[in-house]
Amino acid sequence: MTPVGTTAALNTVEFVTGGDSEPRNRPALAQAFEENVTGGRLVVAVNHLKTKGSACDVPDAGDGQGNCNIVRTNGANELAAFLAANPTGTNDPDVLIVGDLNSYAKEDPITALINAGYTNLIEQFIGAGAYSYVFDGQWGYLDHALSTTSLSSQVASVAEWHINSDEPSVLDYNTEYKSAGQITSLYAPDEFRIADHDPTEWGPDAVSEASIRLSWTGLAESSRPLIAEIVSLRETLAAQGLDHVVLCGMGGSSLAPEVICHTAGVPLTVLDSSQPDMVRAAIADRLERSIVVVSSKSGGTIETDSQRRAYERAGFNNRKDQTDYYIKLSPG
Repeated sequence: MTPVGTTAALNTVEFVTGGDSEPRNRPALAQAFEENVTGGRLVVAVNHLKTKGSACDVPDAGDGQGNCNIVRTNGANELAAFLAANPTGTNDPDVLIVGDLNSYAKEDPITALINAGYTNLIEQFIGAGAYSYVFDGQWGYLDHALSTTSLSSQVASVAEWHINSDEPSVLDYNTEYKSAGQITSLYAPDEFRIADHDPTEWGPDAVSEASIRLSWTGLAESSRPLIAEIVSLRETLAAQGLDHVVLCGMGGSSLAPEVICHTAGVPLTVLDSSQPDMVRAAIADRLERSIVVVSSKSGGTIETDSQRRAYERAGFNNRKDQTDYYIKLSPG
């Protein structure tokens, strides 16, 4: 890809303030690119709208959209108008809006962009279960990829790379509240927890990752042959007095089972935190009757492994052979 046309910045007072008395939204940057082989072009607009974490002039409306929703919505409308005016001078209709819009999928700023003719690619390709950010145990996505109609039909795939949101915050780059030893011991030269949001991938290069991350979408069909085996296992465990199922998992590893069991009216205890009081409460609940399901998409989530080890330290293994009671779920 080669940059072409004019590099354009949206840094007007109307956009940056979003109608507030102070600067709130960061300036947006638009750049056109040309594919070196085919000559195909698209315009990419990178953004970072005002966060929900601090107040603006208009108070939080209490509608669940957090602080500064009006500022973000005004910014979204300004962005759509800016891009419609051909800021790069290339006259290319294929436009992709990316970045941290600090707005969840159904909030006003995203609705404004959809009303302006953009398609939410994450919703289209990944669906309602998409997430790139975890806050206080709640999942969603603030990071977006929205395309014009002409570009939407050319997108082969979109995927979220869960290298950050599924990992404990203690592993991130912040050094507050860490000793010198922890700063060294908790660091690893890998891609995990390099930020608090997950990156997204789109296009042909995302197909391989999407086939792994989105394999769960076909589980309703692919898992049917397992039903008889699962029912048999459940009956065997029940005959031994084991009827309390505990699922240890973070992010999507626990969210889907929790929703399914709630919908079906089947009891399930979910441990999706490493907070000590929550772990102690889970272990104290019918330990002798418990089956522990350890669920991790990557197979190596630290918080999930710490939950497993907490059960072991509580004497879980001393009852009988632990393989009678542990069920491990991972891609491998």
